[in-house]
Amino acid sequence: MNVYSVMDYDIASLRADDQVTATLRIVFRRVPVGERGFLAKTKLFAGCTGASFFLNSNPSQIINYTRGSTIPVNYTISEDSGATSTIEPQIKGKLEGGGAVDIKFFTLSRALKESGTADFGYSEQVLAAAKELNDRAVRWEFDLPAGPKVVRFGAVGNMELVASIADVGKGVHHFAATGQPSNRCLFDSFREPLGRRGSLALWMKLRAKGANLPSFKPIERGARI
Repeated sequence: MNVYSVMDYDIASLRADDQVTATLRIVFRRVPVGERGFLAKTKLFAGCTGASFFLNSNPSQIINYTRGSTIPVNYTISEDSGATSTIEPQIKGKLEGGGAVDIKFFTLSRALKESGTADFGYSEQVLAAAKELNDRAVRWEFDLPAGPKVVRFGAVGNMELVASIADVGKGVHHFAATGQPSNRCLFDSFREPLGRRGSLALWMKLRAKGANLPSFKPIERGARI
């Protein structure tokens, strides 16, 4: 795995009960990319709010896979005497068809009027899945929920997506996967969003300075069992 990436994954394969199961073990990170400011410097981080994954099986057809899921989203809201309000949602639980998710992501809201701390939750579709017509591939789209009056930040946590094939003839099976972050976002140590234009300008400035910026290109992985 590349530890300097906002999203990375590997493939674990297991043969049991006349089936072979491939598990994408995914990690989301916020990656430090530099600083901004003159007298009072603040650290800058890169992250993403979602990713897509494509898994292909050869030669067998996929008989089961992680389905699109509606997952409970739990919010913790706090506000300091009418100042900026912060919201830290978390999505955690088992996924239909196999797999699991345990991810926190950081957001910001200025719309709350009451001070103090409160917890609430709701359910939202955050994972979509579709099997290809030849039954040998499946595609997943993961996107963090925005919530009411909330600007999304980068995800931090883990997720597992699985696909199973029939172990016909106990032969050799190959899995090939491609994963890619759906976007990139920059935020500072106060979890303040920089905005699309501000992020792009700052990203180009950091690149011109030779900063070691994380890649958002597709990541390919393979497994054989």
